[in-house]
Amino acid sequence: MSSEPGQESHPDSPRPNGRHSRRSRSRSVDKPHTRCPIWVTMLLLTLVGFVGFYTGQPSESEHNHIRERWEAERQNHEIEVEKWHKDRDARLAQETGEIDRFKREEHNLVVRKQEMIADYTLKEERWLQKMDSYQAKEKDIIRRQEEMENLYHAKEQAWRQKIASFEDEWQRMIDNENRKRERARLYWDDIQGDEYCLANGRKKYTARLANLTPSLDSMEACKFTSITLNGVTYDRPISCENTRSHGVRGHWIADNEGICAAYWEYVKIKECTAPQSGYR
Repeated sequence: MSSEPGQESHPDSPRPNGRHSRRSRSRSVDKPHTRCPIWVTMLLLTLVGFVGFYTGQPSESEHNHIRERWEAERQNHEIEVEKWHKDRDARLAQETGEIDRFKREEHNLVVRKQEMIADYTLKEERWLQKMDSYQAKEKDIIRRQEEMENLYHAKEQAWRQKIASFEDEWQRMIDNENRKRERARLYWDDIQGDEYCLANGRKKYTARLANLTPSLDSMEACKFTSITLNGVTYDRPISCENTRSHGVRGHWIADNEGICAAYWEYVKIKECTAPQSGYR
């Protein structure tokens, strides 16, 4: 009871270097304020004792008065101490609640941060997997495109070679056939026109291919042997046929047949249809 409430040690009081030291600097716990500090009261009582000891024995009334003052001061001190403890406990509870709230908020922030990192990591992994899939597909498409281009170029080259070979072979065949025809001196014989005309100025003709040798292709020789009809040369017949009795015969249609052309004859001059009509 001799020490001041603000100076006594308490197990729940914040330590100078503890967790609440920074907060305690900004918001210090209110200390109880008595109307007369206890040390002043003790000093006065001590002085009164010394004075009474040297001046003489105090009276009973003085003793009673001192005891009453002492009892009043003690009760006031206990009330102030109890009030100080209640205020301190309330402030500690409030600070503890704030600290707990801060801890919960910090924990929630940490949890949210971890969830965001996990979600971002998952999305990044999925994105990387998609990119790997797209890159693999792109490489496969490029590879298939290169294969198709190479195959197309190879086929095109082979087709060009076939065409060139076919053209060369065809030209050799034509040259050989021409040389054979020249050697054989093919010509058309037994040229005959049909009895009737096909149309105005048109008439059908047939002829037999002469000097045809067994080494020659009869139908090819027929197709590439020309003929002159009524002064007009035809490079090839419109059709060929191989008959056993008459040999290879060609067929043509001549467009300048004069005997098949229509004309007017036996023109007679008659009288006018009516006098002064101008028509006859």
